[in-house]
Amino acid sequence: MWRNGRSNRRFFLAIGLSVIVLAAAASLFVWHALTQPPTPPRATCGAILQIGPPSAVSTHAQRQQVERCFYHAFQQCAARTMEVSENRVDTGSDTLYWPHRQGKTCQIIVLSSAFGPGQDNSTETETCQGVIPKNGGLLFQRCGNSGDGFFLAG
Repeated sequence: MWRNGRSNRRFFLAIGLSVIVLAAAASLFVWHALTQPPTPPRATCGAILQIGPPSAVSTHAQRQQVERCFYHAFQQCAARTMEVSENRVDTGSDTLYWPHRQGKTCQIIVLSSAFGPGQDNSTETETCQGVIPKNGGLLFQRCGNSGDGFFLAG
């Protein structure tokens, strides 16, 4: 009888440890899924190069076309990206914008990365609540925790 009780304890201990391991694995999976930004869509409005060699700078007409396309995509909450690259001598940044439906509203996901000496080459994600055309460019509204918008010059 004593042996049977010891066997039961081992069985319940094994089951209990298995449940704990499964719960920890499930929690890790959920945390990972919730902390990853949505995947950018493949369809694109185009790219804007703000600073760089004169032959590489986007023309005013190209910028306007990309910005109009992106604003229209936001109005429809259509899956289209707009890429903005800012290049300096040895540093720069690359930012990808795309509309993303969150419940009944359309938000903008902003995925930014900086590169060059002294940069940690990390990627940051924030969400903007809207975008409007303004002064020949786009004004992104209520971005991140600051509540401030920023202006993408046209």
